[in-house]
Amino acid sequence: MSTGWTYALIVIGSLIIALLLVVIYRQIRSDQERKAQIQAAEQKQAEEAARQRDYLVESVKLIANAILHDDKITLTEGCIRLKVMIDHLDPSLVSL
Repeated sequence: MSTGWTYALIVIGSLIIALLLVVIYRQIRSDQERKAQIQAAEQKQAEEAARQRDYLVESVKLIANAILHDDKITLTEGCIRLKVMIDHLDPSLVSL
């Protein structure tokens, strides 16, 4: 094989390697961005779940306080409302 062909193949091989490096770099960057988006979505979901749990706990406290100290809510109605709140708070507490 002549020297010209050897150099041409070296150049072509180097170009292919450079092109593949660019493709790999783009894929890595895309993967990092996707991971960041997933992490942000998971964090947002965790914050929303914590906010919902805090709301339910506060509702349970208010209903329990109303049952004990307020004549506007009957014991039966309060218990029904508490059961619904507790069902939403932790479904594993419900026994069949």
